[in-house]
Amino acid sequence: MSAFEQTLVAELRTEADRISAGTDTAAMRQELDRRLDAAGSARSRRRWISVIAVVAATAVVVGIAAVAVRRDSAEVPPAQGTGWTGRDLLARPQLQLPEWAAGIDPVVAPPRLARWAQDDCGQNPCEAGKDRVLGVFVPLTGWDAASGRPTDVLTWVGAAEYFSELTQSPGVVPVEGQPFTQQPTAGAGVANVAVIATTQDIPGALGCPQLDSSAADCQSLVRGTRTVIAIVDAGNAPLVVWSSALSSTDAAAQDAEMTQVLASLRLTGLPVSCTDTVAQSVAQEHCAVDLWARVQRDATNLAGGGEANQSHFDEALAPYLDQLGQKLPSGWGYERGPGDGDNATSTKPTTASLTVAGTTSKVDVCFAGPQVIIGSGPCPGESG
Repeated sequence: MSAFEQTLVAELRTEADRISAGTDTAAMRQELDRRLDAAGSARSRRRWISVIAVVAATAVVVGIAAVAVRRDSAEVPPAQGTGWTGRDLLARPQLQLPEWAAGIDPVVAPPRLARWAQDDCGQNPCEAGKDRVLGVFVPLTGWDAASGRPTDVLTWVGAAEYFSELTQSPGVVPVEGQPFTQQPTAGAGVANVAVIATTQDIPGALGCPQLDSSAADCQSLVRGTRTVIAIVDAGNAPLVVWSSALSSTDAAAQDAEMTQVLASLRLTGLPVSCTDTVAQSVAQEHCAVDLWARVQRDATNLAGGGEANQSHFDEALAPYLDQLGQKLPSGWGYERGPGDGDNATSTKPTTASLTVAGTTSKVDVCFAGPQVIIGSGPCPGESG
């Protein structure tokens, strides 16, 4: 496996070990092991781009410049203070902006891209410290420089292969010893982070917004820059956060800035697999698994280190149910198990069932101290 594939598997293995230790149920571990098996077989995944080409052919072309350090103008709402919520973007990323970006209107190309650029480096030489760019992007495909065409759709596992290969591309110099390391986020799981320098322009390096993209539609890297790339799982799809600056910029300050951005990153929208951005079959196969993983993380965060209970689960799930009603008004259903009286304090295990596109996923919801644990199988203390 590639370096990024190994870090992805390590992330899932850590999650499996943590949940297994907290529940000691073979069924929950089996489900997570299934995810590990999928991550470990990235190179054997199906190439189903031809099946969904007709669906994606109707997508609106995103007309936005490819050069990652060029600031374009766009009629978009300004960033609010130092925080920003990407309600128009897939997965609704929420993050705390660096100080330099707080007064800059982001270039937004819904539903996949937002970018803040400090200076117009596409036309004028930039000074170190005045050349910074921050981007948030959910690419649909990668870019194949050899063929001059987009690659397959980037599933989360497929992204492991694509971005690992990016760090080994001509003109890319990994700055750190290991191409990918891991950093925590506030509510988006573990981020896989690489630091690279570029000695030549690399068109389309960070991915493309549609199946029939040209290089100009895609997000590129520019020679002479130092880029910190962070990738998180947005629901069987990668969300890429990148920070780009001239190679002469203070590297330690750039790294610290990205660490702070990631520490604030939350995904507040539906997993990408629960949307119809590619094909309905995606929702059938991945939506429920991705959604329950998101709810488990959010509910545990809501508990705030105190004793987790049913109200944390209900509060975490509620916004996603609202969004499902908007995205799939007639294609989903939800049922909740017994509530055991006062949900504000109850820690009794419960169940929940989610139906998406005709497929029902029933899970057990367990409460173990500060953790909400969602899986298949009886909770600790219950008989099978």
